[in-house]
Amino acid sequence: MNRILSTPPAPTPQTFVFGTGSWLVFGFRCFLFFAGAIATVISTQHWAVMPLVARFLAVIVASSLLVWSVWPKPWRYTTRFIANENGVYFAAYPTLTLSRAQPEVMESWIGVPWKHITNIRVATESGEDGKCVAFDVQASPIEKASFFGSVGIPRDRGEPSTTTVFAAYGGWPPSAMHAAQKLHNLKRQTAV
Repeated sequence: MNRILSTPPAPTPQTFVFGTGSWLVFGFRCFLFFAGAIATVISTQHWAVMPLVARFLAVIVASSLLVWSVWPKPWRYTTRFIANENGVYFAAYPTLTLSRAQPEVMESWIGVPWKHITNIRVATESGEDGKCVAFDVQASPIEKASFFGSVGIPRDRGEPSTTTVFAAYGGWPPSAMHAAQKLHNLKRQTAV
């Protein structure tokens, strides 16, 4: 059956991580920081001739870019799932909030063995145009609510089942084709 874990699995040579690479997150954060810094410099140079509305917008845009680049919370949850020879591990990510009143959320993962992962494929996510890696996961209703509440649904599936989650994970990188191939290879290795 599926197992609830407090930490992600330890990496092995065969571990596949589906998520935005740390180099891409770092690069995007640097881009946001420099864009905010440039907006600040340009607006301070022209502050005297700017109308009041333009000043207000310049402050909002520049400060938003700078805060977004240094605030760590949005960048913490970039891994969508982890797969290894034992199965696929999904994180229960909390919703992104600005409130400090919320208690600290404990990290939680669910380990789903390969026998509960079926129909690995490249598909199109509902409401999206790009390709995604999709598969069907056997999970209880409680697991479904805790770990798959914000996961996309592939277009090639109908109504959700009470015991099966139709999961679609899009985004780039990595490519959906590469992810599906890695998952097939890992599942095939465990079947041998």
